[in-house]
Amino acid sequence: MKRSTIRFLSALGKLLLVLFCLWLCFHFYQRARGRYHTPRPVGLVQNTRALYLDGDALTAALEQEGYTFLARSEGDNSADLAALLDEGAELVFLALEEGETEQAPALLEQAGRAGATLVFLGAAPEEAVLESYDKAWYLGGSPAYGGEVLGKALADAFRDGQLQDKNTDGLLQYRAYAQDEPDFADSLLSHTLEECEHYGVFSALYAPGSATVEEEESQAGLDEFEKMLLAQQQEQELAAAEQPPELLLAADGANAQAALAEAEEFGWAEQGVSLAGFAASRDEAGQLLEEGVSAAVYYDLDEVTRLAGLMVQNREKGEDLAQDTGYSPDGRFFLVPYQLYE
Repeated sequence: MKRSTIRFLSALGKLLLVLFCLWLCFHFYQRARGRYHTPRPVGLVQNTRALYLDGDALTAALEQEGYTFLARSEGDNSADLAALLDEGAELVFLALEEGETEQAPALLEQAGRAGATLVFLGAAPEEAVLESYDKAWYLGGSPAYGGEVLGKALADAFRDGQLQDKNTDGLLQYRAYAQDEPDFADSLLSHTLEECEHYGVFSALYAPGSATVEEEESQAGLDEFEKMLLAQQQEQELAAAEQPPELLLAADGANAQAALAEAEEFGWAEQGVSLAGFAASRDEAGQLLEEGVSAAVYYDLDEVTRLAGLMVQNREKGEDLAQDTGYSPDGRFFLVPYQLYE
């Protein structure tokens, strides 16, 4: 064999050895970054009436990245969480109703024993409760954010004449619809009216007669028969009122439907009474506008779901949960703005 050939083969061998060493370095770097290991399971508990996270969309997104997504909604938050932790879930999203926030400390204790991250959805636990565990978070919308969006839209419409001041008193006469989850619903509506005032539009509760007052106050101490008589009296007063309200304000889609039905019953729709409110998703908001609602602000389900997926991936990589999400948490709270349907 010629000496030149030997030198060529020797150089080629050295080059291949260098390339092999570089490949090994890259391989071990990727392993250290978690590229080759199986992602840890993710869980979802959602026993709530409303949908606060799109489990199907999140499942599709995460399974493409090799994640196992576990969902359990058997009606008992504690038992469902325990089952997911037993299955190996190390990050769990758990939705709470308004009356369930007192469960949060016990649920965090469960998650803490397993060393799992627990992200609450829906009703938000108190900040002090979340701060008691370094892997506790909240993801969702704030009533203050929702009220800001709808309040500004209503104030603009009132000043522009789209929302009519029928009795020319300079006040927005409203009738509120806030059944089922009164605390959260009242918070949404109160923030809406406060934001209207911020823009110089003041409001007054519509009350055509003495019996039409806040429901809890009007029914305090009454038996069922007396409540029925009061409801009939209120209905008669609404029907007889010469001046209708100027705005029907609904806390969610179901209440908006009730408002639409009442507007139809008393002929308010023909008199130009506006209806505005909140929806659980963009699709629901669009449907409400098609049915006659003037303005609808919606909980951004798609954005919450997108952010949840990024939080999962950041945790898996050992990075800050907010990394590359476009959000900076307010303490332990990831707050996603509500959106006005346009």
